Amino acid sequence: MSRKAISISTLQNLGDAWQLMQQHDIAQLVVITPPLQLVGMLTRTEVLKCLMVRNGQVSFVSGSPISALMQQPMIVVSETEDIRQTALLMLERDINALAVIDSRDQLSGVISRRDILGFLARARPLTLRA
Repeated sequence: MSRKAISISTLQNLGDAWQLMQQHDIAQLVVITPPLQLVGMLTRTEVLKCLMVRNGQVSFVSGSPISALMQQPMIVVSETEDIRQTALLMLERDINALAVIDSRDQLSGVISRRDILGFLARARPLTLRA
């Protein structure tokens, strides 16, 4: 999981979201409402649907608030959740990332399909026994 979850407020705009995604090379942002309540996940795909490029300038279609584009309800997993259960949840819900919360229900990170694939690629091979 990514330990440093990058979040955006529902009060910010799509330009801010795009800038954060580019700056941190990430494909999703945790969406919060003040004061720090987790409400959804905003993906690069949803942001790109509102992107316009004219004369080399990037802008966004107006009238598309973050709250209308984010995936909701917010689906979270605990830091202690089994990786297989997390992967299964992602597959069942057809989502690419989940917010991870600690024992105090505070945001501690984000786990993505890429994180899970990286874990599997580096894991020791399984030994099958008959």
